[in-house]
Amino acid sequence: RFGLLRTCTRCLDAEAVVHGPNITISFPDHVEARGWWFSTLEHADPSQDAVRFVLLSSENGSTWTADGASGWQYQTDGSLQLLPEHSWATPTARARDDTVVISVPEHWRLLSIGTYAVAAPMFLLLWAASFWRQERLGKRILLFGLAVISALSLA
Repeated sequence: RFGLLRTCTRCLDAEAVVHGPNITISFPDHVEARGWWFSTLEHADPSQDAVRFVLLSSENGSTWTADGASGWQYQTDGSLQLLPEHSWATPTARARDDTVVISVPEHWRLLSIGTYAVAAPMFLLLWAASFWRQERLGKRILLFGLAVISALSLA
């Protein structure tokens, strides 16, 4: 069994056709997903389960785009790099569901918001310190703001 994840729910309105090691899943309409789920085979050897895979999508059935894989990592610019040569930690338990979610990590979103939340007041305080010619205070504000932004990025 296999399906796509859409807004935290399983998408079950698909038709799946198995061709050897390949599964083609067709949906009646355009589908956007943030991951997928699959179940290990109930009465089969674990060696038959998916460990390395690539998820391809197509709007027309002839032009395909790689949208997911058994391995991936996010680049510093937020783009997704697929690593299909890496193995997925498929459970060895039989008839067990596993979920693969490919979306930008939540802490990256929070970091970008937190950076702006710290940087905006920091620049206002720096401007005020320079307006009143408080150079030492300005340096402290800058160091404190940079330390908070660094701490956010390490969290």
